[in-house]
Amino acid sequence: MKDWVTLKTQAFMTIYELLEKAHTMSSMHALTGPTGSGKTSTFDVYRKEHENVYYLKIEKVYKPKEFYLKLLSMVGVHDYDQRVTLKSMADRFAHLLNERKEKILLIFDEAGKFSSEMCEYFQTIRDATDMHVGIILSGTDVFKINMDGWCNKKYRGIPELNSRIYKWVEIPKPTENEKYQIVKKNGVTDPKEIRRIVQISPDLRQLYQNVMEYRYASAKKKKEEQELNTDPKEELLSV
Repeated sequence: MKDWVTLKTQAFMTIYELLEKAHTMSSMHALTGPTGSGKTSTFDVYRKEHENVYYLKIEKVYKPKEFYLKLLSMVGVHDYDQRVTLKSMADRFAHLLNERKEKILLIFDEAGKFSSEMCEYFQTIRDATDMHVGIILSGTDVFKINMDGWCNKKYRGIPELNSRIYKWVEIPKPTENEKYQIVKKNGVTDPKEIRRIVQISPDLRQLYQNVMEYRYASAKKKKEEQELNTDPKEELLSV
């Protein structure tokens, strides 16, 4: 929603500051938090305010080769030979990033949908670009559980990748007061309705949906009232 007001909640500041750190210091971090904790919306704000930020949402349907083709597509390569190895594709992606001298930030959202095979050559990319490329791996707790399991089983490339993650950061849950302020700032003025929406919204995504539903219902009701109050003579004259 174009007129949605994003508040600087504790979660927003935690995520935003980590993005700045990764971007400025060319470091790699992992960010975990439940669905609806504000990760993606904060990424959107940061991307609008900064240049050289690349974002990719991981899909469960991606096969490893599809994933590396997506990486190449992010930097403008759309016709890469799919017969080459994953290692060659990872090397090519790293080379293209290194051709750009500015600081770059890569954001990978929904990292819980990574397969171990997709992560196999992340170490290659990281080691080749760690002087000017920051990386954020973001997902729910499933991502951390998967990484720990792959490390314990010593899946190829995973322990090495995990050792290069500078810090794992957990996103704080929104407080009741933060949710109250978000609802209030986004067009709900009735205190009873604000409290109701806060109470039925366990996370920020649901909060957004409930506010939008309230705003839609309010606008519809106002329109119906205006139509009922229209003077028939005025309608006749306008015709």
